[in-house]
Amino acid sequence: MFWLKVLFFFRLTRTFGPMIKIIVEMIKEMLVFCVIWLALLLFLNCVATLLFGDLPEYSDFFGALILLFETALG
Repeated sequence: MFWLKVLFFFRLTRTFGPMIKIIVEMIKEMLVFCVIWLALLLFLNCVATLLFGDLPEYSDFFGALILLFETALG
């Protein structure tokens, strides 16, 4: 809890206030990106499972999701 108090007090300063505000906004934007990215991964997983269900990599939903996740990360 001490770190939260320190961050709260840093928000009030002229030097660290804008930087903490930028960090908070970046976290919000990254959460929006992650939600959209996960929805896209689930959609592509459903399509890949339907199209390539004969291949052993896409035989089950969870295995295909892991494969697409690893592919998306490079």
